[in-house]
Amino acid sequence: MATSSPVWTVLLAVSGVWRHRACLSMLPIIEALLVAWCATLAFRIALVVLRGSWPDRGLARHVFPTLAGGGTILLLMSSAYAQMESPLAIGLLLAAAYSFLRGSRWGLVWLSFAALTRLEMLPLLALALVFAAGVRKVVDASIAAATVVAVFAGFLFWQFGVVLPNSMHAKSIGYGLSHSDAFGQFFPPRLTGHFFLCGLLGFFLCVLIDCSFGTRPAGEKDFRWLPAISFSWGMIVILEYTVESAMMFDWYLPLIYVPLLLGLLLYRPAGNASLWLRGTLLSTAILGLTTIMIHPVKSFARLLVPIVRGTPEAVGQFDGFAGFRVHQYFEVGATLHATCPSGRVMSPEIGALGFGFEGHVDDAFGIASPLALAFQPLRSGAASGGVPAGYVHALHPDVIVSYDFLATEVTNDAELMKEYRLTGITSAMHSSTTGRQIEAGWMGSRHLNVFVLRGGRCDTGAVASGLGNLRF
Repeated sequence: MATSSPVWTVLLAVSGVWRHRACLSMLPIIEALLVAWCATLAFRIALVVLRGSWPDRGLARHVFPTLAGGGTILLLMSSAYAQMESPLAIGLLLAAAYSFLRGSRWGLVWLSFAALTRLEMLPLLALALVFAAGVRKVVDASIAAATVVAVFAGFLFWQFGVVLPNSMHAKSIGYGLSHSDAFGQFFPPRLTGHFFLCGLLGFFLCVLIDCSFGTRPAGEKDFRWLPAISFSWGMIVILEYTVESAMMFDWYLPLIYVPLLLGLLLYRPAGNASLWLRGTLLSTAILGLTTIMIHPVKSFARLLVPIVRGTPEAVGQFDGFAGFRVHQYFEVGATLHATCPSGRVMSPEIGALGFGFEGHVDDAFGIASPLALAFQPLRSGAASGGVPAGYVHALHPDVIVSYDFLATEVTNDAELMKEYRLTGITSAMHSSTTGRQIEAGWMGSRHLNVFVLRGGRCDTGAVASGLGNLRF
């Protein structure tokens, strides 16, 4: 029931044909290849743009492509977690951009797949289709792109009764952010955030002026508008998340920063642009580029430590033990599938758990199970995104899986604790150097809790025995 990324969901379903463990072991390799693909495309895009803009300036032709490719690598690797579908979405976006720059109208099809990999790109696809409506000989490509979107929208409606997933709506309810909190997610902290914002807004204003009054050569193959549209789309997504008061996780930030990066690096003013406009574009671009890269450069420096050491605890200290928690969820899911495949499982984090358990999974947060939104945000004062006790009372799932931090409403409900048997799995990992245990639970959680309904579809003893054999 994962609807937030239609293309990625289909690819995961196809990958499920093979053994899960083998597939999981391949994911880091696939991710590395996708990051390399993105960097190569970013380099090629910069090269094509600069060849058309500064044909006689050899230094710029080397420096700017290197910045575009290297910046893309840093942005993709700067997140605290594995990127999930982000590199694929960005790779498809860059493939569309490169196709446009080479004069091909079929970049619209690449862009449609990018939009269905991460739905934040739907506004960008809409912008491109509006622009394409005024360009000759792109009707067939526009129809093909619209057909791709229609097919996936039909699939979602057939499966879930919705045309677009409710992921952003669920995040705005579950986390309860204010508009200012949502807006602040996209900018570096403290003083640099103000410089970043001023640089982006100044650059955006100058781009609007230049696009409105600047004179460019006409022609179907002139795609110098691409950096402007890319940058505008990045700003639109920031506005969209701010209006919705939705949570933007760190591992999705490259989806916004890469288009901003390309716009800042590659936009060239029109031939008749005034000196003050050229100077303002350059200064605001430098300001935006400098501040946008502070976080990824620092994160990349931190990433070198686990790469050099190569120990699980070094990796855990970098990613906040996210990889360890994913591993725990997957192993618990696989154990539940082996001991109670017909059971109904509920969890506020369904990804790795649902990958290991192949039966019915209810999303307590509400992204994949919209009925849960009636009980979010939690009224008890418990942590945002936790398991609502009212939702458990409504469905009575056979199993509930959650870390301590997200299970407080369940553990504090005396009636539920009588109905369920609790098995707590330690959330500590063993150090490969000292042999001691390292706390790796979510927000200080000491256990991954598994609640099994007494008298339900699952044999409580069999489940407890299977979970007791797990070692981390």
